[in-house]
Amino acid sequence: MSLLYLDLETRSAIDLKAYGSGAYIPNCEPILATYAVDDSPVLAWDILNDPIPEELETVSLKRYSGIVAHNANSFDRPICEAHLGFPERLPWYDSQLRACAHNYPASLFKLTGFLKVKILKFNKMNLIKIFCIPNADGSYNTGETHPDEWLEFVEYGIIDTASMRECWKVLPSYNYPDNPFELRLVEADYAINRKGFRVDLDFVDKAIQELDNAAIEANEKVRRVTKGKATKVTQGARILKHINEDLNT
Repeated sequence: MSLLYLDLETRSAIDLKAYGSGAYIPNCEPILATYAVDDSPVLAWDILNDPIPEELETVSLKRYSGIVAHNANSFDRPICEAHLGFPERLPWYDSQLRACAHNYPASLFKLTGFLKVKILKFNKMNLIKIFCIPNADGSYNTGETHPDEWLEFVEYGIIDTASMRECWKVLPSYNYPDNPFELRLVEADYAINRKGFRVDLDFVDKAIQELDNAAIEANEKVRRVTKGKATKVTQGARILKHINEDLNT
């Protein structure tokens, strides 16, 4: 069976780094997918303007032995399921997890350099700023408004996917994905992160209240013992100074 290599580019007014994938994924919009089946040329799908390619239709997806993406479980996989109609429980593989499982760099850019495969050549952050972040008025730049930059954006995605594929081929596999136990852990981790788990909120609120009360008591004790030279347990330098002064008297 064949492997599908996939990389997504998205746009959103939500800052992914500031708010995390939990807030970003429901509020993002996929705009570009670059993909390849096995060793075939990497192709690009302009998601906003073109119909879904045959290779990414549900019938085709179920025929692959796996879908490979870098940081798949935190980004590409949940976005594909939420916005592109990808069925759940497809066999996904994460090239970032494979790298980390064998103590290789997590960043694809660093990984390509470390493994001496094709290096990314484009200013990624500049292209992301152009197409993935809204303008001040809330609008987005597109291939129609910035045709030259869009072609560069597509070429960047193609090289990104090709580089990821080469990394996947040469990375060790004994810890992941060849280890069945680790694969089960990855799937359990994904399910927990996507679906969550039950929490007793009343218990959490009471625990927070108890922690706050304990902090107040501890701070008061520190203030009393140090005679006001420290007012919080977190003021380590002041507490240490008081101890040294007390020992020297």
